[in-house]
Amino acid sequence: SRRVVPSLKSSHHQLMFGLLFHDVSMFYRAPGIAIFFLFCWGINVWILQKYKIDYATALAMGHEETMSPRSIFMSSLILIGILAATLFASFSFINTDDATEDSSIMNSSLAPPILFYAVIFALLLHPFQFGFHSTRMYLLRELRAIFFPSKQVTFAQVLIADGLTSLSKVLTDVGVTFCILLSVDGVMLSSPQLSSSKQLHECTHSLLIPILATLPYYLRAQQCFIVYYQSGGINRIQLYNCIKYLTAFPVIWMSFIKRNLSEEDDLQVQLRILWQLSMLFNSLYSFFWDVRMDWGLFQVKSQHFFLRHRLIYEYPFVYYLAIFFDFVLRITWSLKLSPHLHFEKQQAIFLFEILEVVRRIIWNFFRIEWEFIDKYEFPDSSTSSSKID
Repeated sequence: SRRVVPSLKSSHHQLMFGLLFHDVSMFYRAPGIAIFFLFCWGINVWILQKYKIDYATALAMGHEETMSPRSIFMSSLILIGILAATLFASFSFINTDDATEDSSIMNSSLAPPILFYAVIFALLLHPFQFGFHSTRMYLLRELRAIFFPSKQVTFAQVLIADGLTSLSKVLTDVGVTFCILLSVDGVMLSSPQLSSSKQLHECTHSLLIPILATLPYYLRAQQCFIVYYQSGGINRIQLYNCIKYLTAFPVIWMSFIKRNLSEEDDLQVQLRILWQLSMLFNSLYSFFWDVRMDWGLFQVKSQHFFLRHRLIYEYPFVYYLAIFFDFVLRITWSLKLSPHLHFEKQQAIFLFEILEVVRRIIWNFFRIEWEFIDKYEFPDSSTSSSKID
């Protein structure tokens, strides 16, 4: 019997590493992507300030509500440090020799990510004056207006909601994380190998996934419809913009249905064709809207070929590179929105999410630039093409 114990212990450690690294790596992937997004926003602010683009006025932010690039970078590094500490703690708990029961090891390894989320929520929601109180209150106020709209839709709410669409996969990762954490009970602890796989399968195949994935697109479409309705039906551009966000729904939901069907099901072929068509339509529609409406480019009579007359960033080739990368990354992000595309390596999922954040940060540069030109430099210009707040 003494020979069996080490073998069981080693096997159990392998199972726990598999649970942490492969099955539920979204414990750390989702917050890691969110922190990377925050860090990249610091790059946005730094470049916008360098080119004297008044992003704070465009976002209706008071002086006390803004953060310097240095403050954003430091906050990101602190959060990364907290995340790294919880990851290290999970490894330490898995390797501990003090825990002799499955339940002790399992509960210990899940404690750090639970604690991390608790700390993050506390840092964001606490009412005290320290920790960039004005900026946090500004963000919470805008998020509340996005989820529960009651007044005029502002450019800040548009920008934040668009950012949430790029974090839709992060939302599903968080949803799966909490689904798994809440599933840890006595039944699961009695058989970690079977239960972790079962719970992961149930959580990733539940309705929670497409609902969370489509939530940001619904919120953004809702904003567009509100502006369209408030204009009395005159602002048809907003209606077309609303349709653009709704085109993400077939991509996500058909993929979800496809993933839950057996491989032998006759509907697989038809669904794959419909999914490919909807994905292509969504990608091309979104790409055109990014460049023409959100960035104000593709102007035929521009002195800069296919760009626009006024370019704040002095090198035109930067705009052409942005157009190219936006097209490529739009296609890849549509692929990643689809739950049925399962990658064996979690690194592949992580890479897709990183690339989408990079695309969004590039998009921010030109979207805020065009807003600044359109509304503050030449507010009455006849060449303004969008007015799409």
